[in-house]
Amino acid sequence: MSNATNSLLDHRRPGPPCIFVIFGASGDLTKRKLIPALFNLRCLGLLPDHFAVIGVAITPGDDASFRAQMSSDIQQFATHPVDQAEWDSFVSACYYLPGDFNDSAVFAALKEKIAAVQKDRQIPGQNVVFNLAVTPTLFGTVAGQLGAAGLLTETADGYRRVIIEKPFGRDLDTARDLN
Repeated sequence: MSNATNSLLDHRRPGPPCIFVIFGASGDLTKRKLIPALFNLRCLGLLPDHFAVIGVAITPGDDASFRAQMSSDIQQFATHPVDQAEWDSFVSACYYLPGDFNDSAVFAALKEKIAAVQKDRQIPGQNVVFNLAVTPTLFGTVAGQLGAAGLLTETADGYRRVIIEKPFGRDLDTARDLN
């Protein structure tokens, strides 16, 4: 690393405790980009100790099958050699919820899963980031379901954020509707 990079990394500090929810967790973007990027942040010490990932997708599965699939995928898509102990620690904080994004029961189950993961991983506060790694036609559906389930309501002890992958709408009118 260059001296400039080392200088920047010397001032790094992890963000606050949070849960990172990935919609489209069984997809290509998740295995090629999102999980490797989150793992890199972990290796650099930029993720908080109290951090977890919850994957949500239509693909059937559970926590164990999700962890196994990600463990296989990281071997192919990691950007540097994988330290097994570091990976084992990271992947143990990963959970999965299968379901159809049009089904409000999935979002009620997600609300319960978030609460259970907060308790299991001792994650204080209510910080949750929702990453929509889904087709643009589902952006409005997922955001609407999150809102209807009360999952976007911020409290004094936490934030809620939604990350939408590009493209954002098909044209100016649909982008405004999504906004």
